Amino acid sequence: MPGVRVVLPAAAAGIAFAADVSAGVRLTTDVFGYDKGTDTVSIMTVKHENEFYHAPISFSVSGEKAGGTLKLTDKSGDTALTGKWNIWFAPVDAVKFNVGVWTNCLNQEMIDWCNTDSGIGIDDAGNFAVTLAPIDGLSIDAVLASNFGDAWFSKVGDADPVINQLGLMMHFGADFGTVSAMFKAESSFDTLTFGAGYKNTFGPATVFVNALGAYANDAFSKIRAEVYAEVPVDSLKVQAFVVGGYNLKGGYDASWWHIGQSGADKKAFVGASAKLSYSLGAATPYLYIKDVNFLADSFSMEIKPGVTFSVGECEIEAAIDVMAQENIKISVPVSYKVSF
Repeated sequence: MPGVRVVLPAAAAGIAFAADVSAGVRLTTDVFGYDKGTDTVSIMTVKHENEFYHAPISFSVSGEKAGGTLKLTDKSGDTALTGKWNIWFAPVDAVKFNVGVWTNCLNQEMIDWCNTDSGIGIDDAGNFAVTLAPIDGLSIDAVLASNFGDAWFSKVGDADPVINQLGLMMHFGADFGTVSAMFKAESSFDTLTFGAGYKNTFGPATVFVNALGAYANDAFSKIRAEVYAEVPVDSLKVQAFVVGGYNLKGGYDASWWHIGQSGADKKAFVGASAKLSYSLGAATPYLYIKDVNFLADSFSMEIKPGVTFSVGECEIEAAIDVMAQENIKISVPVSYKVSF
């Protein structure tokens, strides 16, 4: 994102730090919409949707030993919001502390950027995380996470203590690729998630696999595998993400809306997404397909051909978004973004 960087002397320490300021505005239109379930037709709806990951106003300061970030955006409401507060400091090279927004995961697919159950930390809440890097290629994360304003541990009178999230993660990378492991305890250790991952490149292809298990309701409740592959071939890029697993006991489903959705007892689930994009220089047409669970009782698949391009400084994405299901939904979303 374009921005302004100012390098200033730190008066007390005599060292330089960089201050980055960037901003943007993003609007969307639904040129056409049809919902068979409600028998609704709509034409030309203009909305403002500017999440923190789109084009917010961002203030960031980074020095040799410390830094921080603050973002502002209107999201989908009429009121400007502040968020993504984060401060980090590193007393020595091998130790880094993060206070505020912080997350990490085994491996994350790069189609929707939201489909993994291997994450620790809370993206929009208060975390206290420490990262250790004792040797080249090795990083170890530990995080205590809770909502801003809520204690990570609290106990009132004779009631049971309430503990939010404790997360642990390790990544080790070398010539053979990167191996990872994670553990997460939530809801006073009533829900546990644990797993391991592997990522490597094979020629032009990037591939990873995450293997995960979960414990909830006093029983081993779920197994889940996540596999991702990305292969660039000249101007063509092929991406695929497949999730499969089995619910041994209901009550645990970190996926709920995204790929691998399944909340029923003793049922398998298989979901997938794929994206083919072809760069033509000035424009990049693509085809996106997603089904959160092929084994669900009812069929529902998203099929979305689209194109991204720019007109001057304005980035535009236009698509035809079809939810192929019993009550079919069709929309023609167009988003516009200008960053400065």
